[in-house]
Amino acid sequence: EQMALLCPDVLEKLKKAIANGTCEFMGSPYAHPMLPNFPQEDGTWAIKFSNDIFKKYLGFTPKSFWNPECGWRHYVPQQVIDNGFKNLIGDFEAYSRSCYKNGDPVRPEIYEKEYSDDPSFYSFDFKYDLEGSERAIHRPFNKIEGYDENAIRMFLRTDRVCQFAVRHFMGMEGYSFEKYMELIKKYSLKAIQHQSGSIDRSLMFGKNYEIFTIPHHATGIHVTEKGFDYLENYVREVREEIGYEVPLAIDHFGHVAMEDAIMFARRLEKYNIAWMEDVTPWHYTEHIRKFTSNSCVPLCTGEDIFLAENFEGIMKAGINVIHPDALTIGGLGEIKKVGDLCEKHGVAIALHMAESPIGFMAAVHAAAALKNVLAVEFHSVDHPEWYELVKPAIKLENGFMAVPDAPGLGIESLNEELVERFRRAGSPEPWAPTDDWNNEWANDRTWS
Repeated sequence: EQMALLCPDVLEKLKKAIANGTCEFMGSPYAHPMLPNFPQEDGTWAIKFSNDIFKKYLGFTPKSFWNPECGWRHYVPQQVIDNGFKNLIGDFEAYSRSCYKNGDPVRPEIYEKEYSDDPSFYSFDFKYDLEGSERAIHRPFNKIEGYDENAIRMFLRTDRVCQFAVRHFMGMEGYSFEKYMELIKKYSLKAIQHQSGSIDRSLMFGKNYEIFTIPHHATGIHVTEKGFDYLENYVREVREEIGYEVPLAIDHFGHVAMEDAIMFARRLEKYNIAWMEDVTPWHYTEHIRKFTSNSCVPLCTGEDIFLAENFEGIMKAGINVIHPDALTIGGLGEIKKVGDLCEKHGVAIALHMAESPIGFMAAVHAAAALKNVLAVEFHSVDHPEWYELVKPAIKLENGFMAVPDAPGLGIESLNEELVERFRRAGSPEPWAPTDDWNNEWANDRTWS
C-alpha cells in the first residue's frame, strides 16, 4: 500500500521482477506480526488482509509463506493452509531445539549443546557443528504433526548461513566474506561448484545431490537481464557464423524457473531456433503447455523417458519435438512405437544419441525405420578416432550416413587395438570383471 502511494514506479519494477521470475514473492501477515503472539483467528485474518493487498496491487496471491521471525505455535500451519499457501518457511534452530509431546528432544544431539532455559536466549555462536549434508535444511517436511501429509510443505532456513550473510553485508566485525564462502561451500557447494566426471559418492550427499536433482521450478535460480544479454549474444554470434541454412538447436537449458526459460526463448525467436531442450522435467506437462503457449521456439524433451506410452502425455501438452533415446526408452521396438505416436499427434522426432558407435548404429537403424525424423544427435565430429572404434569404420558425408545393409547393426567387430589405446590410464582392462561398478554412485535420473 505504501509503495503504491509513495513510490509507484518501484511497485511497477517489483511487478515486472515477479512476472519475469527475477524474484519470488512470498506472502506474510499484514503489518508483519509474530503469529504466536496473537490469537489464531487474529493471525488468520492478518494473513487474509495481506493476500487481499497482494491481489489488489500485484494481481496475484503467492503460494509460499514467510512466517515472521519463524515464530511457532501448533496452529501456525493451519493459519497458512487456510489462506491457500502451499509452502511454509520455518527455522532450523528452533526445530533442532524442539521436543515431542512426551518431552523428548526431536534432535537430542543438538538439543544437548544448544538448548537454554533463558527465554531471551538466542546465540549465533553455535556449539553444535552441523554437517553440510543435514537433510532437514535440504529437504522439505511433507508431514507436520497434527496435519495431513502433503497438506503443506515446510522448508527450514538456518541462521548458520542466512544471518551470517546479513551480518556480513551490514559490515559487522568478524563476519568476513571468506567465512561466508566457507559456509556456502559447506552447506551449498553445488551453488558454486558443479560436479563433473566420475561422481564422488561423499560429494553427492545432502545439498550437493539435492541441487543436482532439484527440478527447475524449485531451485529458485533466475537469470538476470545481464545474463540474458550474454546468452543472447552467444547465440547471435553462432548464428552469424553458420548462417541461416544450418539448423541451430539449444541443448539442455536449466535448472532455472520456467518464466526465465520463456523470456530467453522470446529473445531467441528472431534467430530461427530449431528447438530448445529440457526446460522442465518432462512429467510436468502443465509446464510444457505453459512454455509452448508463450513462445514460438519449438520445445524438445524426452531423452530420459522409458517406454513409448509415456510420451503421449507430453504430446497432448503441446511438445513440438520429442527426443527419445534407444538405450533409455526400452529398445528399438519402443522407438518404432513412439514414431507412430508422432504421426498420430503431429509431433516431430529427433533421436537422442550420446553413446558409443554401437549405440549410434542402433539409432541410425531406428531412424531408418521411422516415417519422419528430423535428425540423429551426434557428438563426435571432432574425434576421428571415434569412427574407427568399430569395423567397418563409420562413414558420414555432409552430415548424412547411408544405412548399412549388412546383418544386424552393420558392425562386424570392435577395433580392440584402438579401444586399448584410448583406455584411460589406471582403468581396468577391457572386458575385465565389473564388480567395482557395484559400488559406483550413479547419477541416474528420470528427468534432465
